Amino acid sequence: MKLLKKIKEFTISRKQIANQQIAVIDDCIPNDKPIGFRNYKFNLILKAIPEAHIWTMSKTKPGKDAFFTHSYGQDKKQFEKNLDEYLKFHPENKDRVHWLNTKKKHSFGLAYSIFLCTTYTLLPFYEKNKIPFIFVLYPGGGFGLDNPSSDKMLKAVCQSPYFKGVICTQPITYDYLIKKQFCKPEQIHFKFGGYIQFQPQDISEKKYYPKDKKRWIFVLLPQNTRQKALTKDMIYSLIRPKN
Repeated sequence: MKLLKKIKEFTISRKQIANQQIAVIDDCIPNDKPIGFRNYKFNLILKAIPEAHIWTMSKTKPGKDAFFTHSYGQDKKQFEKNLDEYLKFHPENKDRVHWLNTKKKHSFGLAYSIFLCTTYTLLPFYEKNKIPFIFVLYPGGGFGLDNPSSDKMLKAVCQSPYFKGVICTQPITYDYLIKKQFCKPEQIHFKFGGYIQFQPQDISEKKYYPKDKKRWIFVLLPQNTRQKALTKDMIYSLIRPKN
């Protein structure tokens, strides 16, 4: 996996985090149904990097530059419930998935998160605890081209003294980071790609309308997602039957 290889290259090459924990911090892992690309990716990280642990952030409000106001993360009760279900599928990780109280002090050799919104929400935690961090700037997740709020969040993240690098997966993302001078070229780690398919057991059983669900769901994708991913990375149209 290209992204996993990039994480390993980035972390292993830094002597200052040797023998220290690499914290993979997320707002929604573990899930009560541990399927999908996040679970697949994070479990692969745990398998490949012995120093890595998953930390689920407590419910945390974003800063003033965010266009959203809702909290990111899980409360401890929800985390414990989800963890019980997760461990039924991945008992080998029972000592490597934890709840992170972002109001308390922590020390990590390196933190890793995905998506702009999650990373921006974690920024005060990183800076208060002086934790070096990297993140993956996927399309979506609060990131948009020439979006004022997105630009402010991205600028705050990349100008942090604890920002160590960003991984991007699309050429348009790389070009945008350079064009807007959010960070230096040597801080950008480009690996083209994405998650297309997982293992068969990672896919939930297909549900049919109206037998298994009460609404139709249409997902419309641009023909050329490479060029349009950041302006409208996906066009979702949820059409509910009228009563």
